[in-house]
Amino acid sequence: MTFILDIKTHKWFRDTDWLAVYNCQVQPPFIPQIKSIGDAANFEVSNDNKLRVSEHMWYKEEFENF
Repeated sequence: MTFILDIKTHKWFRDTDWLAVYNCQVQPPFIPQIKSIGDAANFEVSNDNKLRVSEHMWYKEEFENF
């Protein structure tokens, strides 16, 4: 379980009060305002993760009536 200690002692988390985190006593530094359950206004639009479309329909028969 040394990986847990690696995370807890990392420079980003070194000053974290882990007992307070466990007890849900830590206040978030920022709470985004949302208008509805699917509101994504707080996220930037990115075109980097576009899915590639295959030139071949390898499994056409398997998904015929899907």
